[in-house]
Amino acid sequence: MLTSRRRSIGCRFCKDFRLPIPSQMFDATALSPTSSRTQQSIFRLHNHVTQSILKPLFQPTSTKEQKMTTPTFRPLNIHILTVTDTRSRKEDGSGDYLAQALQQSGHNLHSRDLCRDEKYDIRARVSAAIAQPEIQVILITGGTGMFDRDITPDAVSLLFDKTIDGFGEIFRAISLNEIGMSTIQSRAIAGIANRTLIFCLPGSTNACRTAWEQIIRPQLDPRINACGFTRVFNSWDRA
Repeated sequence: MLTSRRRSIGCRFCKDFRLPIPSQMFDATALSPTSSRTQQSIFRLHNHVTQSILKPLFQPTSTKEQKMTTPTFRPLNIHILTVTDTRSRKEDGSGDYLAQALQQSGHNLHSRDLCRDEKYDIRARVSAAIAQPEIQVILITGGTGMFDRDITPDAVSLLFDKTIDGFGEIFRAISLNEIGMSTIQSRAIAGIANRTLIFCLPGSTNACRTAWEQIIRPQLDPRINACGFTRVFNSWDRA
């Protein structure tokens, strides 16, 4: 019985007469210089093919490329609005915390305001803030609970062009570890109005700390989260 034999054909690039492995038979991304798979298979790859595959995989990134991929921090102008019937500016612990925290993070405290739990007063003050193009973020603390006078979400949500549903969901999930099932009583919300980010936070300083440190700050700093809201601000600049 006659059997056919395959004849090696010399490579026109390097004159190597070994039969090369078809490209569909190996995954170059799975190769490493020290793996047994590489050592078993590499003898069938011609030298010029081996170098072209492995060099890009294991060559260190150049300094120029590293600089190009390093996210750039962008300081944002942030306005703070405290909604309360019981506290004065001197007793505004939550507002004081947010003002200090955002500046320590490298952002700019544009302005602060304080008003009572009056729906139309809250809405008017937020409307005035989003009308100022230099204000990019508004942090509102107070009035997100279940009592009759807690009407901040009701006053502000009508201004939203887009609602950031995930903020309230994540905030309540994180708060579950801190306050238990009482987290369901929080109506913290966030949204975008006139290209301004708005976060409605509880009046508790601890709750503001949780929201800032675990959600808002990472979303406003691309060095922490490259997929945060900095990309949104950059897209608005290009529009």
